[in-house]
Amino acid sequence: LRYLNGTIVPSDERPSGLYEDFNQVSDEVWARGLLALPEEVVLREEMADFKARISVLNSYSAYDGVNSARYLGRRLYNLDLPERLSFHIYNMINDLGPIVDTATDLKAHSRTLASPDAPLIFRLDNGSEQVPNPDSRIHLAEQKDQFGLNIAQLDWRLSEIDARSLRRAHELIAWEVARSGFGRMRIELPEVEERPLEEVTYGGNHHMGTTRMSDDPRLGVVDRNCQVHGYPNLFIAGSSVFATGGFSNPTMTIVALATRLADHIKGLFRA
Repeated sequence: LRYLNGTIVPSDERPSGLYEDFNQVSDEVWARGLLALPEEVVLREEMADFKARISVLNSYSAYDGVNSARYLGRRLYNLDLPERLSFHIYNMINDLGPIVDTATDLKAHSRTLASPDAPLIFRLDNGSEQVPNPDSRIHLAEQKDQFGLNIAQLDWRLSEIDARSLRRAHELIAWEVARSGFGRMRIELPEVEERPLEEVTYGGNHHMGTTRMSDDPRLGVVDRNCQVHGYPNLFIAGSSVFATGGFSNPTMTIVALATRLADHIKGLFRA
């Protein structure tokens, strides 16, 4: 579950800790090229796991409307159809002032971070684990593909704990950033009543779940050996067997599961 928002304004003009070495902010928040919450904090708060990559931006890039205008400009210039058009238009309407300033103040707009007097601001690229949700699933649609088969239709839904985890993570980070004296953080998550979470978040490009692993056929599709329940000659290798998603890249786990499955099938032929 990805969400690009949340800005940190350092108390020092050119801070050394977070910018250069990505040091520990406090006992509650760690920074090593990204902000992360320790396991004990996640368990204590009963929230989904969370991390946030840190991007160093200039003051104009801190505005969603400016970034949306740049995105739409690039896509239109390349004659590509923009994705999530209404989302970007919404951002631009809310940030008309910064967009005008960016377009008219070419000198400020062209400054680079290498400039010694360029102000620093940090943007959080948030990654949060999405908790398992039986209502979030893939259906077979009535529409057919060119082979006459029903196409897959994704019904992606987020739960209350997904929204609460993102907001609570931002609250914890904002508190610790202020308490440590590093700076201040602006929480930009909209209230659920204002805009549904699905409108401001997006997936992380790693498709996981739908054939989850469980020894109980009522709770999963494959067993611990990636064998489909009830089909002794059918196995699934991939991230679709993950019982939970986490927030880190799944490639190493996929490779490990595939290697383990290969050894298991090899053992079956030897038996």
